[in-house]
Amino acid sequence: MPILHIGRGRLPLAVTGAPGGGAVTVSGQDSFHLELGGGQAAQQKVRRRLLDELAAPTGKAGENELVSFVQRQQVQTLTAVEQLRELLEGPNAVSRQGSGLGQKLQLIAGLVAKGFGTRIFYVSLEGFDTHSFQGTTHNTLLAELADSVGAFFQALKATGHDRRVRLMTFSEFGRRVKENGSRGTDHGAASCLFVAGPSVRGGVVGQHPSLSDLDADDLKFHTDFRRLYATLLDDWLGCDSKAVLGAKWDHVNALEPRA
Repeated sequence: MPILHIGRGRLPLAVTGAPGGGAVTVSGQDSFHLELGGGQAAQQKVRRRLLDELAAPTGKAGENELVSFVQRQQVQTLTAVEQLRELLEGPNAVSRQGSGLGQKLQLIAGLVAKGFGTRIFYVSLEGFDTHSFQGTTHNTLLAELADSVGAFFQALKATGHDRRVRLMTFSEFGRRVKENGSRGTDHGAASCLFVAGPSVRGGVVGQHPSLSDLDADDLKFHTDFRRLYATLLDDWLGCDSKAVLGAKWDHVNALEPRA
């Protein structure tokens, strides 16, 4: 499910609904390379030895449990990194067309289609911290967002995966109601987000906050974000939201998967 939060500048999170593997964070194409020196054959040999050493038993049962856990995580990460390298650089590399948010989402669509296995993808769209000239900036950013999300689901539909994915936006904070002296708005409290995908029932959740009934010059929120997270964790990802959020939260019925 994609979740998009518009506030300061973080956009979107794409979440696949099918079972998958572990999580891999890649901030750039070169950041995940495991360079071990020498030519390709030498690198493969050293890499193989490293994996064998990490996978080797650490001693008696129950001994060095922390070491064993760390080793297992290292093996899983290195394995995922190698698979990701092949998907980005191999002969059947995932197509990455365009630029900006559109390119990031196209990459995610390709990884989903290739069965990479990750259940949650996170990318960002910067620039929503609009302290000045907000009107022009928002127009540009929201146009990029709309075009990118539309192309994202078109790509997923072409490979038959669009109903397996939801997209949600989110941000750290919202904006003030009153315009400042620079034709922008300053940091606020309540904000908005979008949840998109063929599995989502369209429409607005809740009433638009009043512009005259404010809380210290901020909009009053009507839906706690933890209710959204709980709904997606329980109903879409099949996780225990209480274990993640520390408490049980009522679901947002409008976000429950439709038939």
